[in-house]
Amino acid sequence: EDGDAPLPELLPVVDKKLADPDLRLDIEDQIAVLSSCVGVGTAPAKQAKGRDVLMVIGNTGAGKSTLVNYLAGCTMEMVSRKDAGFTEGNLTKKIARVAEGSAVKEVMRIGHLNQSATFLPAVYHDTASGFTLCDCPGFLDNRGAEINIANAVNTRALIAAAKPERVLVLINYRSIEADRGRGLQDMVKILLQMFATEEALQQHQRSILLGFTRY
Repeated sequence: EDGDAPLPELLPVVDKKLADPDLRLDIEDQIAVLSSCVGVGTAPAKQAKGRDVLMVIGNTGAGKSTLVNYLAGCTMEMVSRKDAGFTEGNLTKKIARVAEGSAVKEVMRIGHLNQSATFLPAVYHDTASGFTLCDCPGFLDNRGAEINIANAVNTRALIAAAKPERVLVLINYRSIEADRGRGLQDMVKILLQMFATEEALQQHQRSILLGFTRY
């Protein structure tokens, strides 16, 4: 009930598409990818059904999964990439992770590469506090049209299943400083994708909170 039930297995063609977003598929494989991803995505919607959900959204690298782990009660720590087991790139760069001795184990996988570790909407329900957190895939990720469409369907299904939800939009502060405020432009695109129209966005604006990371 709280996310421990195993998810249906994805078809092998989905793994191929995830490994190569530019992979061109024939019509049958496109339908197979969509159907498989949407089928697996029904599980998070069931977990959120009737619950008061806080949805954490934003671009890859904004810190969504890290924040969800922190809110869930995990003890976080900053370590170098070398100490975390990486062998390439800037090994002295600090990254956040759930501490090995944390009383609460990692509830959302944290990605430390350029690609999001969150492939489908993931739900965590804490029975002690009663709150439900949803870690959504990066809305502007380039995983291929089939994956992106499936994620949009799954996210909308989760929103429909939940009680009136709150939305926390995380923005990497460095993305605001660079590329003429690209971070703010991306935020607007994300919110319009979620709410479909500017009017609907304005109607629900009191349910939206903006958070800035890497300040």
